[in-house]
Amino acid sequence: MQVEITPLFLILAAVIGLLVGLLVSSLFSTRESKTAEPDQPPQDLIKDGFAEAAGLWYSPSGKKIVTQLDGGYYRDFSLLTADQKTRVNKLLTLWSAWTGKNTESQTDSTSVVSSETDKLPPLKPVLDWSVQEALKAEEEANSAVLPVEDKADTIAGQISIIIERMLVDSPIKEKGIKLIENSHHGVDVWIGLEKFDGIDAIPYPDVQQLIREAVAQWEREMEANKL
Repeated sequence: MQVEITPLFLILAAVIGLLVGLLVSSLFSTRESKTAEPDQPPQDLIKDGFAEAAGLWYSPSGKKIVTQLDGGYYRDFSLLTADQKTRVNKLLTLWSAWTGKNTESQTDSTSVVSSETDKLPPLKPVLDWSVQEALKAEEEANSAVLPVEDKADTIAGQISIIIERMLVDSPIKEKGIKLIENSHHGVDVWIGLEKFDGIDAIPYPDVQQLIREAVAQWEREMEANKL
């Protein structure tokens, strides 16, 4: 029996074939697009500003790694630029902190130091306490030594004696005030360990007044001795 193919049947077959072709092509294109798309981080990481900084390629057989950075692949650290080395070192520091290596190493070093310190014998004093105190007192006495007039019959020496009498109840007594005649026919004034070139160079008004009163007292005593 002869089957008659009508134009309607041909149109229907063409439409079905077109639909099947479109479906197959869409399936392949979807697979290709999924394969081509790189893995994207979660949206919360993107919002926090995270971005890909470097990649690592590992060879289990060779026990080596290759670093992927700025679109290049580097087998050795020395091949990186100065900026790339800085970034890699920063990433290594962050990675060590991420793995907890820094905390563990610090804890280990602290425990080692403390254990070694505990093993040390207690320190013994080099000198007995009384000997130390004696040496300290001797050093303080030596540091407080001031130039003294060899003869009390010099004018400066006589005025210094008068000053000592006036300082009996003065708070400056602990330092002491001495007048020393110098080689330039002038007077050096010593206040404790401070030396001043003449009375006018003293920055303490009360000390200046005290010395001037002592000079006036010396002059009165000289006048009394002449009578």
